[in-house]
Amino acid sequence: MMEVTIGTILTYLIAGLSSVVGWIAANKWLFPFIKEWWEKRKEDSKIQDERDLNVRKELIEIDNSTDDLYKHRVEWCLSQITVLEGKLDSKQKEINDFMKELDNLRGIIVNLQTQIMNNKLEINKLQGYCCKNLECKFRIKCD
Repeated sequence: MMEVTIGTILTYLIAGLSSVVGWIAANKWLFPFIKEWWEKRKEDSKIQDERDLNVRKELIEIDNSTDDLYKHRVEWCLSQITVLEGKLDSKQKEINDFMKELDNLRGIIVNLQTQIMNNKLEINKLQGYCCKNLECKFRIKCD
């Protein structure tokens, strides 16, 4: 059989007592500290996740507002292009009308030049009939 000595009993007693003291100390200080650390870590993680989620929401809102902004700018540009095309068409019509009027004026100028030349020829022809003799009784003034 096994002999139970005082040393063995004392060893078991010290081991048991240290286990109980260790268990009490762990329950009183160590386990609450670990539990507090774990809960704080979970809470910090939760707060960080909420921040990340809020940042993502803001980025999505910024992206959507940027898309809306670009969409409005493109729509405005397209409307301006349409307005400018209308103005360009009206100006082109005005230019075409102006060119027709210029052609008509060119025709009138050519006709006037022709009349001037014909009148000059007529004047030269009539001046040939003028009497140069100042003493002539049939003299017609050619001034």
